[in-house]
Amino acid sequence: MTPRSPEHVELLYTEGCPNWETTAIRLSIALQATDRQGLVVHLRRITTPLEAESTGFTGSPMVRFDGIDPFVEPGQAVGLACRIYRDGNEVVAGPTVGQLVDALLRCER
Repeated sequence: MTPRSPEHVELLYTEGCPNWETTAIRLSIALQATDRQGLVVHLRRITTPLEAESTGFTGSPMVRFDGIDPFVEPGQAVGLACRIYRDGNEVVAGPTVGQLVDALLRCER
């Protein structure tokens, strides 16, 4: 399969999450780095447990490309919570630019 640009990019977050804005900036940089700066990032605030359940929200911030979360880990719980990301052995405030670029490049038809 050949890589392609996702058609729909979402950033899901909860109110009070200190990391969603950093993730939005990193996502913008990653889109530019992969020549996808024309894509619109749809921001979606998750406010209720029911909404978290219906969207498969595994914590804030959450990035999805065409409805797929490239960073979800097996068994990750759904709910209104902060989400932990790792860069090697470090805990980071959302996916790094490099991780987002890698995820964008892995998008397949």
